[in-house]
Amino acid sequence: FGINVFKLREIVPMPEFTKPAGRKSPLMGMVNIRDQVIPVIDLAAVAGCKPATGLNILLITEYARSVQAFAVESVENIMRLDWKQVHAATAVSGRYITSIACLDENTDTNDLAMVLDVEQILYDIVPANHDLRATDLKTNKFNITPGAVAIVADDSKVARAMLEKGLNAMEIPHLMHVTGQDAWEKIQQLSAEALAE
Repeated sequence: FGINVFKLREIVPMPEFTKPAGRKSPLMGMVNIRDQVIPVIDLAAVAGCKPATGLNILLITEYARSVQAFAVESVENIMRLDWKQVHAATAVSGRYITSIACLDENTDTNDLAMVLDVEQILYDIVPANHDLRATDLKTNKFNITPGAVAIVADDSKVARAMLEKGLNAMEIPHLMHVTGQDAWEKIQQLSAEALAE
């Protein structure tokens, strides 16, 4: 499995953590990292795995102004991939999988990783004060040029829903896309149409 490194703040060895009464898997407890109390989530349990050597590492992530720690067995690699190496996970069923990454440039090999949807995991596990269906948001309105449209891309269904909620509240016309490639193709199409006009 893999996660997008842009969501990762740091990687630390597994410290002692507090196991509160009434906690339910995959929530393991709370940890204090540099005076910040952070929930610890068993990422192996979320992914349906049984770690052979236990949960030895914490991945500290930040998303939507929240910080959380994912407990994992190990970190094998931190890799920079070209977007051509990342494919939509249309053939894989799994609520928490956004894409499949080819870990080398030879796309004929089977060195693959399933990329986890951090946003969906957090939305399902960690209580939050956001409602993706909320319509009564207090926000600024913007004077958008008539005919203008925001082109938005995110592989996470939860992130797209949050972005769409904000854009609707600001009354900004938008088109949502799952991949940056789809968004880029839409931009090229709109550009060609504008030139033709």
